[in-house]
Amino acid sequence: MNNSGVLANASSIYSCVVSVWETWTVTTTSLLVLTVLAALTYFWITKYWPSSFERMRDDTCPVPLPPGNMGYPFIGETLEFIRKGSEFFASRLSRYGPVYKTHLLGTPMVRVVGGVHVKPVLLGEHVSVRSSWPASVRRLMGPRALLCQHGDGHRVTRRVVSSLFTPTVLATFVPKIQFEVTSTCIHVCILAPRQMVMDRHVDGWCRRSEEEGEILGYPACQEMSLTLTQEVTLGVSTDSTEMEPMRRAMKVFLANTFSMPIAVPGSGLWKGLRARQRILQEVRKKLESSQPRGDADFLSQTELMQQCPEFQGRHDLIEDNSLEIVFAAYATTSGVFCNTLLCLGRNPEVLRKVEAELEREGLLDDPSVALTYDVIGRLEYVHNVNREVMRMFPPAGAGFRKVIKTLNIGGCQIPKDWTVAYSIRETQQTSDCFPEPDRFYPDRWVDLDSEEMKEKIRFQYIPFGAGARKCVGRRLAMLYQAVFLVEVVRRCRFHLKNPAPVINHIPIVKPADDLPVTFRRRGTANHSSKSC
Repeated sequence: MNNSGVLANASSIYSCVVSVWETWTVTTTSLLVLTVLAALTYFWITKYWPSSFERMRDDTCPVPLPPGNMGYPFIGETLEFIRKGSEFFASRLSRYGPVYKTHLLGTPMVRVVGGVHVKPVLLGEHVSVRSSWPASVRRLMGPRALLCQHGDGHRVTRRVVSSLFTPTVLATFVPKIQFEVTSTCIHVCILAPRQMVMDRHVDGWCRRSEEEGEILGYPACQEMSLTLTQEVTLGVSTDSTEMEPMRRAMKVFLANTFSMPIAVPGSGLWKGLRARQRILQEVRKKLESSQPRGDADFLSQTELMQQCPEFQGRHDLIEDNSLEIVFAAYATTSGVFCNTLLCLGRNPEVLRKVEAELEREGLLDDPSVALTYDVIGRLEYVHNVNREVMRMFPPAGAGFRKVIKTLNIGGCQIPKDWTVAYSIRETQQTSDCFPEPDRFYPDRWVDLDSEEMKEKIRFQYIPFGAGARKCVGRRLAMLYQAVFLVEVVRRCRFHLKNPAPVINHIPIVKPADDLPVTFRRRGTANHSSKSC
């Protein structure tokens, strides 16, 4: 072999050695980098991330942070919450107890369960906590809405808005509510024009069910709720085809209330803001109308607000608070109506007691008898049924507050600037005031009506909250629920396809299958007496 061949072989061997060395170096370096990154990530997740919240502790408060898990950096336990829904909170309650910490939607949070733990949150408004809502809600409701105000501004606005929900004012709403509910169930649009909202809807359900068989209870209740909101809250007729754009705007507005706080074309917030302007056009038209303001709707009563010095000439206050009422009424009522059907449908003994009470009041055999606020007030068992529905299926699972002064609850501290969530659902389910919590038992409320028991359950039965932020529209909500129950029972019989559905608690408390129901007008032949 000549010298050139030897050199070529040596060069080839050298190139191979260099190539192997470089490959080994790159691989080793990559593995080393990955190992270091993995070690740093592990340290960050298991040591630095949890300890960063320990550094948020208020050193002037001697008690520790609550037990719990803050999850992964930045996202916390949000993914598991999205995957499990309400079961996420049940599992944390079982593991950590009634006061525990977590990290959801980018926020450190403590969830408290039970009347003794909920009480300091609900009574701490303006002192140790304040109302906390997502940015999208604040933008869509407007800065003058009650839920966006704090301190003296909140106190004044609440006092004025509450004047719209007195028994005297609500009594004027009953005929319209009754008409809309009833006609939905049988769909007799040829009835005397615009007597009662619920009459229209209940009648419509019966007619549709006779023609089509099963209908889905939740979408039907949702449509009724939208009509009630439009007719009773805004005073806008649903009979006119010109109002269909208004109806669509209300749906868009409410569908995008909880959205990313980015108002770019096509985004949820952008759509919601456009819908807000459409609704406000109708509100302003009503407010500026020179016609007499005696109609039975919320906006027609706002002249009471304008008589108050703080509201004179302040249409922005009236507009923003009108939108909040729209949001509160529509967002919760449809679920409550649907869950009332569910509870009656799977508890025929309760239904029979409701029928007996209506018969005693002369309401059962003649559905043309008009309801009044006074008559509704005498229906004690109906009221107890509604309270039991709200105990088992509260419209909201929790309320949220921003901590402005460190709290000491259950031997644990909740630092300033954290969010505290007071549980409504678990508090009512675990209260010793309600034995057999999974049993639908309206008669339990007979023993809970004494002054002593009312005080005892004040912070254990909280579907409308308590304290300075207690829902101002609770009387209207209870009126809706009572009229709905009465009209459904005295006008039709119904049968549930699935009496034991899975219940979704987020975002709306309702059956997962939307509650398939068969309706028949009362007195229809060949309908089993066992059907509900």
